Amino acid sequence: MERILSFIRNAVEAYDAFNIFYKIESVTEEQKSLIVRFGCDLNIVNEEGIQVSLNDACMDLIEEYQAFPISIDYGRSFISDLCIELERFLLDSDIQKRLYVAKSFICEYSGLLSDVNFNIMYHTLEQIDEYGFFYYNERGSNKEVFVYRTNDTLRAFDALSVTAWLLFGATVLFRSFMHIYYLWEIDIKQLVSKMIGDIRELDLRLFGIGEEVKNSLEEDIISAPNIHLPRKESKADVYMKCEVITALIKASGYEPPKGIALAPFISWLCGGNIDNIRQRGLSQNTIGPEKQEIIKAKFESIGILYENGKISPILKK
Repeated sequence: MERILSFIRNAVEAYDAFNIFYKIESVTEEQKSLIVRFGCDLNIVNEEGIQVSLNDACMDLIEEYQAFPISIDYGRSFISDLCIELERFLLDSDIQKRLYVAKSFICEYSGLLSDVNFNIMYHTLEQIDEYGFFYYNERGSNKEVFVYRTNDTLRAFDALSVTAWLLFGATVLFRSFMHIYYLWEIDIKQLVSKMIGDIRELDLRLFGIGEEVKNSLEEDIISAPNIHLPRKESKADVYMKCEVITALIKASGYEPPKGIALAPFISWLCGGNIDNIRQRGLSQNTIGPEKQEIIKAKFESIGILYENGKISPILKK
């Protein structure tokens, strides 16, 4: 259980560091876009006397998670193991211990649950990690400055990627936790409200709170029991893009190149981070049936038949 709690604490620590460096200012009617500031306002320098970077602030977390488990199937097996470990621990516990664990969980998550900006910051991190760049505004002029993963002048992208993954894992873990207690008819939403205060103004759908849990849970591609994510929009994600491009290459009569060669091509064509495409979209995991049905329907809309990764013309009678 301590391994699970440690993971949550690391996610909160990474999120707090991100909020110190990345700030979105209030928008006025005259402004056409968000004003973003980036940098630590604290006068802290590293061992070389250089202003501390986000990578410096998150160095321990980068060293702990970047090589493993993130580089292996985007750490999905690791997160799956945490969810299974949690379920087994709770199944072996009596009702009093289950309630104690529930309160401990909510305490550890309180910094994320009570943050009114969590959804905005979560999706901001997700997009930065996916597309490999972001912008901030210079103080004084508000000039937009773009920073890219391939030229990381701010020394921030390693930390940004690890933080995005930690928050992804933390929300998956909480939804799994919610689902387990839902089956025992224990109202976690009520416990959250008692422990962190009025939650009516908070958007907690990423955590499975805010609508009936029974109707909002949806299995994601992680192949472990009781691991659930928020319902996704029916648009092409990195898995579908890779599946479609791979199918088109096969249909042309060529064998698709290995992921290390194909990922840069997909990144150029569709956008997105090369490492993310290689580790997630081009992993060996079979794409789920729901996503296959979406791909099939999209292909059929242009007269092409798609079945199990293969495409062919729809024969007219």
